[in-house]
Amino acid sequence: MKNIIAFAGSNSSTSINKQLATYASQLVNNVSTTVLDLNDFEMPIYSSDREQTQGFPEQAVEFVNHLKEADGFIISLAEHNGAYTSAFKNIFDWASRVEQKTFLNKPLLLMATSPGARGGASVLELASDRFPRHDANITGQFSLPSFYDNFSEGKITNDTLNTELLNKVKLFKDEKEIGEIAYAHVNDGCIDIHHTEIDPNYRGQNLGQQLIDAIADYARENNLKATVSCPYVAKVFGKTTQYDDIKV
Repeated sequence: MKNIIAFAGSNSSTSINKQLATYASQLVNNVSTTVLDLNDFEMPIYSSDREQTQGFPEQAVEFVNHLKEADGFIISLAEHNGAYTSAFKNIFDWASRVEQKTFLNKPLLLMATSPGARGGASVLELASDRFPRHDANITGQFSLPSFYDNFSEGKITNDTLNTELLNKVKLFKDEKEIGEIAYAHVNDGCIDIHHTEIDPNYRGQNLGQQLIDAIADYARENNLKATVSCPYVAKVFGKTTQYDDIKV
């Protein structure tokens, strides 16, 4: 990895997500970093009629060219009403028309922050579902809650959160596999979750829970039920009712 792009999903001149994206990019050693400003890619609101009559705006093509020239992306998404900002959504709409595989299977560190305690959780959930459909290779996600309490003078001031980000940056740079959850199809309507493993160096970061949530979401999206032969997953399932809808 030699060249990375960082940007915020916001066109605010005081964007806290741009501050976070810039800081995270500075933690990636021995790379050349370009921080993009969405204001440089302002264009008409996407519509199929406009695309058919006028083609792609130059700014959309330029944005996609930046993505093509980079080896990886650090993106921090601002959240407006639980979703992308209008500025980012419009660029994403146009870019995905220029190149449907928008993120080109390159490493992507996906982040969000907000003034509140949820740290942009809703937009992270939205993007983590949508981006892989555009060939995103999301190596990790990071949410910074309560930005003004945890970020000052260009850096994260909370040691625990900063360590978490450092680990996500290392994974982004090295693209090392740190965990897996395995399942098998029992029949057309049921899977068996039979194995979960986390690299010992990354334990204690709630990664096992994230894997379980991901497989649960997969089951829900595909109308599947699940049996569990993995002891760890069985233990987690037994402590909560949040997975009862997919249990056999």
